[in-house]
Amino acid sequence: MWRFSPSLRAVVLLAALLGVAAGIEFSAAEEVPSTTVFDRQATGDLPSSGGLSAPGHRPCLARCRPDTAGVHRRGLRLRPRQAGLASRKKSRVLLAALSSAVPVRAKRHPGHSPAAPGKALQPTLPEPSPLPSDAAAATPVAAPGEISAPSTQAQPPRQPETGSSQTPGSSPSPAPIVSAPLEPKPAPKPKPAPEPEPEPQPEPEPESKPEPEPEPEPGPGPGPEPEPEPEPEPEPEPEPEPEPGPGPEPEPQPEPEPQPEPEPGPGPEPEPEPEPESGPISEPGPSDLTIAIDGGYADWSDAETAERAQLGAAVTRHEWSPAKAVNAQDALVLKAASQVHTRIHALLGGNELGDPDHYREWVVAFIRRYGLGGSFWEGHPELDEARYAMRTFELGNEPYFGGMSAGLYADTVRPALEEVHRLDLPAKMILDSRIYGTDTSWMDTLYARIPSLNSLFYAFADHPYWYGHDPAEVSPAGPFGRIAVLRKRMNEKGASRKPIFITEYGESTANCGGECVSEAVQAEHLGEMIEAAITRTAWKIEMVSLYQLQDRGTDSSERELEFGLLREDGTEKPSYPIVQAALQNYRG
Repeated sequence: MWRFSPSLRAVVLLAALLGVAAGIEFSAAEEVPSTTVFDRQATGDLPSSGGLSAPGHRPCLARCRPDTAGVHRRGLRLRPRQAGLASRKKSRVLLAALSSAVPVRAKRHPGHSPAAPGKALQPTLPEPSPLPSDAAAATPVAAPGEISAPSTQAQPPRQPETGSSQTPGSSPSPAPIVSAPLEPKPAPKPKPAPEPEPEPQPEPEPESKPEPEPEPEPGPGPGPEPEPEPEPEPEPEPEPEPEPGPGPEPEPQPEPEPQPEPEPGPGPEPEPEPEPESGPISEPGPSDLTIAIDGGYADWSDAETAERAQLGAAVTRHEWSPAKAVNAQDALVLKAASQVHTRIHALLGGNELGDPDHYREWVVAFIRRYGLGGSFWEGHPELDEARYAMRTFELGNEPYFGGMSAGLYADTVRPALEEVHRLDLPAKMILDSRIYGTDTSWMDTLYARIPSLNSLFYAFADHPYWYGHDPAEVSPAGPFGRIAVLRKRMNEKGASRKPIFITEYGESTANCGGECVSEAVQAEHLGEMIEAAITRTAWKIEMVSLYQLQDRGTDSSERELEFGLLREDGTEKPSYPIVQAALQNYRG
């Protein structure tokens, strides 16, 4: 190059000076100087990224490619200022070398530079197309020497204008070289077709990755882009697949299957449901069963007292007459507790009970005398009151064989029952019943005439005699059948928890024909009754009192004289040891 004429060297020198002054060099025919992009940014034609490439560099006014600093995606590259300074130094050295040989005077012409032979180095700028009036009005004007701030309003992507002289594939013409920041001009604003293409490019990038939606925000930075790749973590979201594991849900389905099993269970419960009984009443069982002996209705002689002590019954049934004073038989009660060691089951009255008011007062006085806490025990502190005080009181003895109907009996005992209940005396009240076959009219009348009867009494008493017949024999008069009917009717009346007292049962060994039996049969029948009371727990029998201890006659044709376990002379019948064993084993 230095072989050329001095005029050519002057042209080269002038071009170098112009390049140093502007700090710009052309990278290719398709590239536009950075100052042109700078001006277009200042006028608002190009969008700004809002950041700087590096300290000391020109601001990157368009989205830059991550691999080449200062080169725009539209093919534009901005030269850093350090590069321009280095270029100036080199040019000065070159200028000094040239000027030492040939003095050259060059002028910077704003419009053009001298042409050189060979390659044309004339950067010609095409005439800028005028800016539309609307765009010019919207473009902010910056002061001289300043760069207008990027607009905060979102600029819509610019599309190539149909009236432009440039085609979409053509490259922009080089812009004029300027040595200093130009004032914002509303006119020249080239709009190449490729410009709108890069702007929508960042938009499809987040579209291609719909899963990491929050990641497009840091997307402009090249660093975070590889990070979304390890974000297949949302894939574990299909872990809700165990949710279809309602497999445990079928487990409750078998649960209802056992439920129908307890449903039939309530079937037996209807028995306690109709029970309007008051107070806790324990159901009798074999351990609660008491085998007792009848004690008559008169005082005991010394011989009889000894015989009774020998028998050893825990409970003895004895009858008192309401026509006598309450304390008329204190001596018998004293013998029972101190010599016989038995507790009295009190039978208050016989077939006739008398006036209801008198009977009520007499019954209350009797309980206060011989019951728990009674005055008799206060006068005899040496006796065991807890063991011998009377607890059960039977109102009348077979009143249906006397002159009392069921209605009269109910009206007579009702005042006594209500007064004992009102005073809360320590007494278990026993009512007489009469069953023959399936006839329960006696009991039904009591329930009809006495309100709240179940709250006033403790048990029903029955005398299932069938003279001369086996107690297990099936018949309307059969003892076992009558007891079963009594139990059933009590359950129907809401007294299923109340026990039954068999206060009399026996067989006569007199010579009276079909209503009397031999001593052996007597023992057999008594044994059957005791065994039934023990084994047939559904009957809920609490006491069986056998009638009676000793005969009052010998070889008599009168049935009532020979019901005893002992003959008139005091010798034992075959039934005696059977009953004695039961008395010892079942003491209540």
